[in-house]
Amino acid sequence: MNLNSLNDVIATISVDINKIKMPLNKILKLEKGSIIDFNIPAGELSNIRINNHLIGKGEIIVFEKNLAIRINDILTLENTNNISNISQINNAFDLL
Repeated sequence: MNLNSLNDVIATISVDINKIKMPLNKILKLEKGSIIDFNIPAGELSNIRINNHLIGKGEIIVFEKNLAIRINDILTLENTNNISNISQINNAFDLL
């Protein structure tokens, strides 16, 4: 398969930080400067997704004063049960 035709395809990359539950009364008290603690220990790995499909894990870091992610693991057919065949990998690149 020639992948050169895909070089200009734009995909959305996202990182799952964490989800927390918060009572509505606390949400209503949030204001500018409020801090929401996501209870993530330093060095904790986060999921990396392409077009909402899990493709790996990485560590959130500060890079040139911005948050970034250092890729620690990229899922392959050999090391995951989440991706059972090549068509699921291809679906991660939704070309619509």
